[in-house]
Amino acid sequence: MSNFVETIKQFYSQGYKKVYDEGQPLEVARKKWSFHIHGLGVEPAAELDESSINSYIHTLRFDFNLELIWHTPEPRNATYTTNFGDYLVSDSMLRDDDLVPDRETIREWNDDLEYEILEDLEIDPRFLGIEDKINQLPDSVWESCRFYSKNISEQDWGNVYTLRITIENQDTLIIRTTTDGSDGWLEVFDSQGVYLAAARISENGDGIAWRPMHQIREYVLGERRYPPELE
Repeated sequence: MSNFVETIKQFYSQGYKKVYDEGQPLEVARKKWSFHIHGLGVEPAAELDESSINSYIHTLRFDFNLELIWHTPEPRNATYTTNFGDYLVSDSMLRDDDLVPDRETIREWNDDLEYEILEDLEIDPRFLGIEDKINQLPDSVWESCRFYSKNISEQDWGNVYTLRITIENQDTLIIRTTTDGSDGWLEVFDSQGVYLAAARISENGDGIAWRPMHQIREYVLGERRYPPELE
């Protein structure tokens, strides 16, 4: 296993109680990470309707496992500081029970920034990745997105979304799939679309198992829904 693959497995396994790699328990080091969520790598913004964008934002805030990490708020240009690292947020992405500064504080932060908030959605365009070339993702990443979209979201039992996240100064592109329950799938690529790792998340959402991509996808298509270690 390359050092970077090991790094991303450690990073994306944060917050899970049970972690496995190739069927064996994987010890996860609890540490502070340098990371940044750049935006959503999805279809060109013009092709997305409001409900689709809201669905992606909801999934990012409440389903992606990084959100299980507690906040230690320290206002810096509308950026939250967690015990992982920094990421941009906007007022529309908060909920009442979040342990974060109040909404008025977030509005004041946003007012101080010199960029335009999308008026209809109140979402920072940079967070959505609109200024990135989000319609030019590598073919392998699009293939992964289409696979999960066809077999899960189009079957109306889950959501699929794509993120670009820099971890320890290296970019990753991920396809994160969540179901109507707590389980899901994760595929990770580098910035050029080279496959790095894939994982299956347990039914109750407290475990993650890393296995080769072809095995992880069998838990979408085959009769068996989980690897043995998660059953």
